[in-house]
Amino acid sequence: MLLVGGGDYRRTVLGSVNYGRDCDSIATMSGAIAGALGSEVPADWAATVAEASRLDLHAPARTLTRVAREVFARDLERRRSHEEAFAALAGTR
Repeated sequence: MLLVGGGDYRRTVLGSVNYGRDCDSIATMSGAIAGALGSEVPADWAATVAEASRLDLHAPARTLTRVAREVFARDLERRRSHEEAFAALAGTR
């Protein structure tokens, strides 16, 4: 369905839902992949879900972004520390 929808989130999810069979799983996975590839959830869909569920859909995204940045910074610092230790051991410093 991702190919049929051309990677567009709306077309991919609607095509998946209307395909039949295990359409909820197909729509979930194809929508997730389309989103990961850069196609956004349509704003009107997000607004409808946020209003109906009374949730701030952006709060978890902000938290996840903050945590991902922290993890990346720590990983980078650890990697640089390993590189420095290796250079010192190898005598290439």
